[in-house]
Amino acid sequence: VSTQSTWAHHTQSVYSVAFAPDGRTLATGSRDSTVCVVDVATGAVLQTFRHHTHWVNSVAFAHDGRTLATGGVDKTVCVVDVGTGALLKTFKHHTREVNSVAFAPDGRTLATGSADTTVCVVDVATEPPSLKRFAAEWIVKHGVVE
Repeated sequence: VSTQSTWAHHTQSVYSVAFAPDGRTLATGSRDSTVCVVDVATGAVLQTFRHHTHWVNSVAFAHDGRTLATGGVDKTVCVVDVGTGALLKTFKHHTREVNSVAFAPDGRTLATGSADTTVCVVDVATEPPSLKRFAAEWIVKHGVVE
């Protein structure tokens, strides 16, 4: 981006931002419980998602740029088709708010972190999705998720 831009697409605080892999699209998650997908060049809102019932703490694109994961205070992780806005998957595997979401380079493995002190790793492409849960103590001891 060669010039500075300021956008005000949300009505409350923005907690998370993530660029799509191509750098042309930006996703934002907000305390207003919405996720906006914005064209970086024009500032135009391409999509607004309202899949959460409370504020959105984290957003992350998969490497295909077409899939977005979101995590929120409602203890929910949503996986969304960026182009259509369709909700592809919903996960409620945490007992407290979801603070972080991240896709692996394969685009099908999603890691989520929560205030419940766990990290979950989910294969979003399987039905039902496979889930591994790691407690904070395990992560500190081993340093990485297997």
